[in-house]
Amino acid sequence: MTHSGLTNLVLIGFMGAGKSTIARICARRLGMTLCDTDQILENKYQMSITQLFSELGEQEFRRQECNLIQELSTGSRQVIATGGGVVLNPVNVAALRATGLVVLLNVDLDTIVERVRHQTHRPLLAGATDLRAHVEEMLKKRTPIYREAAHCTVEVRGLSPVESAASVVNLFKTISGEGK
Repeated sequence: MTHSGLTNLVLIGFMGAGKSTIARICARRLGMTLCDTDQILENKYQMSITQLFSELGEQEFRRQECNLIQELSTGSRQVIATGGGVVLNPVNVAALRATGLVVLLNVDLDTIVERVRHQTHRPLLAGATDLRAHVEEMLKKRTPIYREAAHCTVEVRGLSPVESAASVVNLFKTISGEGK
């Protein structure tokens, strides 16, 4: 079954799932424009995501993120890498699903903890005394929301970014009808 109205490819998932890296590869392979929402917001405000959270507060950050999602979802032929919390707003999910194939990059707790352990640009992990327990709690709350928002899921555990991107590209071509 194809959905020819889906002209964007949207990657969602928890922090550390590889959304930015995999989106870059997918955009190149599909000849589409790369739109990394965190990167766009960092460029717009000339601040890191951590600084944006601290300066604007999470609520204002989420409002700015929502405005950006609304804008991006009107475009086409884009690979959109979203921030991990973008799906917490149903308005974002509806906008992204309207024109994009929403793919959940699913990754297990151990992989996430290993990937984010030494990263300092994750504001929602700042001050966590037990990183694993904190990530596990967030993952428990967000996983059902990710699954509900996604059209399909790619399990990225144990796959390289190139292998993950190949799976995502094949899915996009099959479902959007672009491969025909």
